[in-house]
Amino acid sequence: MKISRKLSISLVLLTLVLSGCTKKVTNSETGGQTTSKVFVVNANPETIGVYDVIDETYRDNVLLAGTTPNYMFEHNALLYLVNSGFGGEPTIQTIDPVEEKVVNEITLPNGSNPMRALIVDQKNGQLLLVTSWTHHLVYVIDLTSGAIIDSIHVGKSPDGITELNNSVFVAATFYNQESYSVDTGKLYKIDSDSMVLLDSAVVGINPGTVINDGEYLYVGGGDAFAPFGYIAKYSPQTLEQVSYVDLSDAPTSILPVGDYLWVSVYSQKLYKIRKQDLSIVTQFDLSDSLPEGAGLMGMDTDNDGKTLYIAAFLWSGDNYLLIFDTSSEKLVKSVYTGPDQGTQIVKYFSQ
Repeated sequence: MKISRKLSISLVLLTLVLSGCTKKVTNSETGGQTTSKVFVVNANPETIGVYDVIDETYRDNVLLAGTTPNYMFEHNALLYLVNSGFGGEPTIQTIDPVEEKVVNEITLPNGSNPMRALIVDQKNGQLLLVTSWTHHLVYVIDLTSGAIIDSIHVGKSPDGITELNNSVFVAATFYNQESYSVDTGKLYKIDSDSMVLLDSAVVGINPGTVINDGEYLYVGGGDAFAPFGYIAKYSPQTLEQVSYVDLSDAPTSILPVGDYLWVSVYSQKLYKIRKQDLSIVTQFDLSDSLPEGAGLMGMDTDNDGKTLYIAAFLWSGDNYLLIFDTSSEKLVKSVYTGPDQGTQIVKYFSQ
């Protein structure tokens, strides 16, 4: 969900990328990995910092992001940062996480306000699919040339996107950009090969996030200002709802780890939810570890799901990267990312 749609900074959008180790270490130290980093995207200065998981050190301003950074994802050992482009150009930056360099940039149409993206691997190449908040469509981009080769019209203000079982699923929020009000959204199903729209279904209010666990779809939405929130579980075959749970406010991140979902919400709460029936197992209140007014934003996990990295976001004040151990179910470390950073996106990377 969004903190401010007008600024395109949403609880579900804001992404801090977690990854971070610049030195080479032995395989025994890292469980067979030689690099382990957390990339942290800070909205105010539009920069990317890196947290070194092994050394437990944070380096600020390692990379420059584009204008209004909004979402980050990994594909084939590269990171991709979606920049919505308020006051500048909307772009997708490709980042080499080992070298910590921007190696490519794709420019999108002015005013398109890209929200989230993913890459579809096809026989003849790779396609980059990007949801456009203001143009109400999904751009289909040839990843090699950077050219837009198609567009798929979906409902108003599409946001979340995920791929499962050779289908792409898009959550359209139907957010009213004139009145800044939320509405009932829809979930769209697109064939990954033909890029043909196959099906759609009405879902909950303002569905900003859709993710999958390899078997089911999970849609998160709600309204930060009401506040209320929810997660709903859907069949990818029929788009029928399987189960549903109410939350205190809209989820900013949803991560499937084993039999559970770990869910962050802006109101400084972290949920552990059983995937089978969406029953809430535990609710953690992290307010004692955060400045007043700070909220939980982007979140990611390490490869074995033992550690959560969570962005603690504040426009004006101290910002942090929170490290939460899922085994002991305790917050084990708070990494200071700086004042007035707007720390919002996190992405873990290891190799």
